[in-house]
Amino acid sequence: MKIKNEENAKRTSPPTVFIVDDEPLVLKAVSRSIAGLACITQTFSSAVACLEAVKQYGCDLIISDINMPEMSGLQLLEAVKSSRPETAIVLVTGYGDIPMAVEAVQLGAADFLEKPLNEETFLPKIQSLLNQLSSRKKLPLTESETEILRLIASGKSNKEIAFILKRSIRTVENHRHRMMEKLGAGSQAELTKIAIAHGLTTIELDKSGR
Repeated sequence: MKIKNEENAKRTSPPTVFIVDDEPLVLKAVSRSIAGLACITQTFSSAVACLEAVKQYGCDLIISDINMPEMSGLQLLEAVKSSRPETAIVLVTGYGDIPMAVEAVQLGAADFLEKPLNEETFLPKIQSLLNQLSSRKKLPLTESETEILRLIASGKSNKEIAFILKRSIRTVENHRHRMMEKLGAGSQAELTKIAIAHGLTTIELDKSGR
C-alpha cells in the first residue's frame, strides 16, 4: 500500500520546471513570470549544473537560454534528450536565426523563443506545455514498463532490451504483453505512436526536414 501511495503522490504532484540562464536578472524575471502557474521551479546559472540535476532527479520542463559558456542550450538539449527524451525543453535566445531554430526543432525542442520574452505569448505557451505534461503522467505503466516502451520505440528487439536492462527475454516479453493490453496496442507500430505521443521518444527528421 505504501508503494501505491507513493506512486499516486508522484502522479498528482505538480510538474517541475528548470530555468537555465547565465544572467541572474533573467533567471529571476523568468522564475517570477511563471510563478503563478501550477509548477515547481528551480533555477540554474549554467547548463552543466542543470544537466547534473536532470540526471540525478529528473524534471518535466526546461526553459534554457542558448548562448552560455561551458555548455550551450543546444548542447544541453541534445544531452537531455539522449538520456531523458520525455523531458520537454524550450530554448530562448536573443540572437536567434532560422538555421538555429531548425536545429533546435530537429534535436527535439518543444519551442524556440526569442528575447525579450513577452508574457502575453510566453505564459500561454508554457501553460500549454504543462497541460500536455500532466496528460503524459497519466500513462498507466510502471517504471519498468515505461523504460521498456521507450526502448521498443527506439527499435530495440526483446533480446536487445533484455541485455540493456539485464533482464531475461521472457520478462521483457511479459512486460510487452501487459503493456499492449494496458494501452490497447495491437502492434509495435502502435506502441511507438503511444511512446511518441507521451514524449518517450522523438522522430528524427531527414535532411529534407520531413
